[in-house]
Amino acid sequence: MQKKFMKALLALAVCCSFANANIKIAYVDMEQVLTSRLVLDKQEKLKADFTKREKSMMDTQKKLEHLFSQHEKDAPAMTKSVREKKEADLRQKAQALSQQRNEMAQEFYTRQGEIQKEYVNQCKSIAKDLAKKYDLQFVSISQAFLYANEEMDFTNEVITRLK
Repeated sequence: MQKKFMKALLALAVCCSFANANIKIAYVDMEQVLTSRLVLDKQEKLKADFTKREKSMMDTQKKLEHLFSQHEKDAPAMTKSVREKKEADLRQKAQALSQQRNEMAQEFYTRQGEIQKEYVNQCKSIAKDLAKKYDLQFVSISQAFLYANEEMDFTNEVITRLK
């Protein structure tokens, strides 16, 4: 019971000290930052690179489907051992293609995450610079506030400073 009272008293003291202080808080809309033209252009470039690779895989898949179709036609005339060897080879090629596709998808999502992380890190650095420049105690994301004065919205300035 005493611990709860002490915690409440401490919280009250902190709130009172903030009430008397001249605290300046700014905010940045990270959703707007991460959908800005610069970020979207970088993500589109990534998609274009992977689209080329996907096209190459689709061509390989079509060739493989053709080989499967050809094998089905030729299989009755083959000996059992030759047919089984050919089927094993085709299965191996199909599994390798599937694995390549999975690895490519994983790489795409990893690189997409790296792009976002890069811009989030830039935003943190820019926010720190803005805090120093405008004597701010806090710079937060806009989604953390129910209400904030629009004068303290530094989103456009952050987007302008992104590289």
